[in-house]
Amino acid sequence: MNIIFPVVGHRTLLLSEIRLLMDNNTNEKGICQEVWLDCGSTAATVYTNQRILEFNKSANSVFANIKNVNSVIIQPCFIGENVILENAIIDPYVSIKNGSQNKNSIVKNSIILSKTNMENKVIWIR
Repeated sequence: MNIIFPVVGHRTLLLSEIRLLMDNNTNEKGICQEVWLDCGSTAATVYTNQRILEFNKSANSVFANIKNVNSVIIQPCFIGENVILENAIIDPYVSIKNGSQNKNSIVKNSIILSKTNMENKVIWIR
């Protein structure tokens, strides 16, 4: 099993998700949560990603210009611009950054960085 996870740059991913949340929020003050979310380790970053996606369940976090061919997307998740999904299953709590490709793969509870190409993989961070 291959696991793809950011070592550097995961804060950019989370900030882009927060920006999307704020853009979709009708409250001009933004999103306020009384919780500290850490990104200091792999497990903490994945957990933080889960919480951000959970907080934003009601907003559409899938960009309109993705290419979806025979794939299943289960919310909550974040799928960035120009992502290609082909014969894939995207389970909840997955974030996929811009320009990534996922073919014949299953992704669960994971963060996939920009321009990542995956084929015939199962990605799952417990």
